[in-house]
Amino acid sequence: MADSDIAAGESITSTDVKSVAIPPNLVPPNSFTQFDDVLESQTATNIPEGVAITSSMLMGREFLNLLPDDLVAVPVRLGDAEISTLLQPGDRIDVWSASDQFSAFDSQSEENSQIVARRALVLTSTSHADSEGVFGMSTDLENGGITLLGVSEEEAEQLASAHEKGGLSIAFVN
Repeated sequence: MADSDIAAGESITSTDVKSVAIPPNLVPPNSFTQFDDVLESQTATNIPEGVAITSSMLMGREFLNLLPDDLVAVPVRLGDAEISTLLQPGDRIDVWSASDQFSAFDSQSEENSQIVARRALVLTSTSHADSEGVFGMSTDLENGGITLLGVSEEEAEQLASAHEKGGLSIAFVN
């Protein structure tokens, strides 16, 4: 059970969890029963204090199996680390690419920026995580934290290509 609030993307330590006796009929499905089974695991979502930790709350195969069949998980590094601090798991965002020369005052702005993913599902963001980040990826906050998005396979290819050409930015959408 979480002994304190644990943010998405954090690595669980012994100070984050406690072992408590719960009547068998009240134990949530897929809960961990051994203290050591959750230590050093990466959280996939925020876990509030007092909540039993289940396998779907942690990064790994079971977490990825929760994705809808039409989505794949793609790690991206946003161009601005400050923007990534605004993201929460479950947010929907549009992702834009822009060349390094993009400027809001540039008459070529529309040609230099384009949407590469619509309504991408934020799975987690390491902007608040420790230095290991999600799946052991470096957070390197000076260059923008790693954000894990659920997108279509086509959008995953576009994101990879766009990332090589310049920075990525986002817009929150419903």
